Amino acid sequence: MRQRLVKANPCLGIARRSPMVARTRTPTDAELAALWAAVEGPASTVSSKPMRLILQLAVLTGQRRTEVAGARLSELHGLDGEAPIWIIPGDTNKRGKIIEGKDEKRREQRVPLSAQAAGPIPPRPWR
Repeated sequence: MRQRLVKANPCLGIARRSPMVARTRTPTDAELAALWAAVEGPASTVSSKPMRLILQLAVLTGQRRTEVAGARLSELHGLDGEAPIWIIPGDTNKRGKIIEGKDEKRREQRVPLSAQAAGPIPPRPWR
């Protein structure tokens, strides 16, 4: 409709199949420990080191793996300090053009990083 490719919305009048429900389940400590062991252990099925790091950082920060995979070094602040933080950008206005943020709700997120999450950044042999 926005691109004016059709004259009428073919989905008009179709209701949702089910009401939207916020997720309330969080993984248990045992589930997180099992995931960590599966990713890091000698019998790990995750063969790629970058993917292992993404999964581990997702567990440590509680962020989605796609957000972790899309993280930029410029978003990480104070890694050597006492309060390291990862600032995931929200929507920004650059010269009148809205640049969509990474977050699902398009708002800035500030994620405090533990010492383990802010640890040394490993070299990137895949680049």
